[in-house]
Amino acid sequence: MKVLILLLCFGLGIQAQTHSGVVEAIGEASLEYLSQKEAIQQAMMEARRQAIEKVCGSQIAGQKVVSNFRLVADVIENLTTAKVTVLDSAIQMVESGKTPSGIPIMRVRARIRAQVNCGVQQPDPGFHLRIQLSKTRVAHGDTFYLTITPSKECYLNIFNVTGEGDVYLLYPGADPRLRQRQLQANKPWRFPYPLKAFCPPDRSQVTEWIYVVGTRFPIELFPLKEGGPYAETDARMGLVWKSQRAFYNDILLQLLEIPRNQRAESREAITVYR
Repeated sequence: MKVLILLLCFGLGIQAQTHSGVVEAIGEASLEYLSQKEAIQQAMMEARRQAIEKVCGSQIAGQKVVSNFRLVADVIENLTTAKVTVLDSAIQMVESGKTPSGIPIMRVRARIRAQVNCGVQQPDPGFHLRIQLSKTRVAHGDTFYLTITPSKECYLNIFNVTGEGDVYLLYPGADPRLRQRQLQANKPWRFPYPLKAFCPPDRSQVTEWIYVVGTRFPIELFPLKEGGPYAETDARMGLVWKSQRAFYNDILLQLLEIPRNQRAESREAITVYR
């Protein structure tokens, strides 16, 4: 176990806006780890994300550091209330460099013209997730338990946002059977093993987050292949995102594909001290 530090620049703030606009946007994806079909899909999704950020007022930038995951989660939640209608699109292959042996490294570039309507998708008021932690203040090295109670039948993706800035996928992990496990409405479900708190040796206290996404149908939120540019594998925990920008991009891209009334998100903070 280890707060998500994201590089964010806020334009119109995190309130869901109800305005709209027509914009052009570009998305790219590498063919190094993806098939051509997968790369085209990812590039189109990236272009849609860029279009939403242009119209709805929040975008990733490299100038300002925000270490408040509550704020980051609010940004994700509000941006994913937008609806994008692609009016025109074009796909091309571009060379981004060469391997040491001289083989071209190719990328897919998607250009779109899109109508973006901000704040139009409404959540299901009857669908929510209740997170219960056995402790919310934990000493380094101690364990705690996680229980989740959904108000409707759903499937879960659970993430640990650490005090060191890493993001771990805790559940469902690599086992495809877990992706098909449906939780029952109003029935508490306990995470199958205790979670161990971690505070870096150079810190006296950090804040971690448990971030949970529930969907009414099974979905793999992060389809990037293992070994790809964003995720790597940790022997203890499975997939870990070392780039917070990539995690933000990934989850926003994936949630945009899920109707707002078919999902719910929740998060809970844990203080870890030495």
